[in-house]
Amino acid sequence: MHDSPEGNSPVLVRQGKILHIGLSDTPSWIVAEGQAIAKLRGWTPISAIQVHYNLVERTSEADMLPMAWHHSITPLAWSPLAGGILSGKYTREDLADTSGAKDESARKGLTQAIGQLSERNLQIADAVKQIAAEIGQSPSQVALNWILQQPSRPIPIVGARKLSHLEDNLGALSFTLSLKYLNRLNELTAFEMPFPHNFIELEMYHSVVDAENTIESGFTVYR
Repeated sequence: MHDSPEGNSPVLVRQGKILHIGLSDTPSWIVAEGQAIAKLRGWTPISAIQVHYNLVERTSEADMLPMAWHHSITPLAWSPLAGGILSGKYTREDLADTSGAKDESARKGLTQAIGQLSERNLQIADAVKQIAAEIGQSPSQVALNWILQQPSRPIPIVGARKLSHLEDNLGALSFTLSLKYLNRLNELTAFEMPFPHNFIELEMYHSVVDAENTIESGFTVYR
C-alpha cells in the first residue's frame, strides 16, 4: 500500500484506489503493530477491523475490542446473530441433528462447524427471546441492540437474505435496552478472561501492586 525502499511499488492509497484500510480476523498484536508503524511513518492508519462478536461469542472483549478502542479503530461485528441462533431460528431438534455438520457451504453446516450451535447458546437464545417478548421487540433486534450498546461501540454486520429480515434488523435502532436487561444478558453470557487479565484481577495481585512504592510479600513494587 506504500512505497517500497526502492520506490517502485505503486502507492495505492495516494492513487485513490484504497480509501480506508481494514483487517478481518487478525490477532490484536498484529493490528496494534501495524497501526503503530503506520502512525510512526505517517501512513494511512487502519480504520476498521472485523471480529466475530455477538452474545454467544464475547472473547474479543479480552484484547481485540480494547485494542481497537485504544487505537481509534472501528470494530465491525460479523455474525452478530450467531448464524441465526439469536434470532430464534434453531431449536433443540437442530442440536440433535448433525447430518449437515460437515456441509460448511450450508448455513446450518457453517453454524455447526464454528461451534455456534450448542446447548449453551440455545439457552442464551431462549433468554433473548424472553426479553424480546417482555419489551415487544424481535429476538434479532434485542441481540443487535446489545451489540450497539457495548462500550467499544462495535457496528454489527447484518446479513439479511430478505427485505423483511433487513427491516427487522434496522428496528434495533428504534429502542434502547434498559440496564436491567443489559445486566441480565451480560451475566448470562459472561466468559472466563484469559491470562493476563484473569491474573491481574486477583485480590493477591492488587494487594501487591498499589499506588505507592511499597514492598509486600517479598515483591518490590515500582509505580
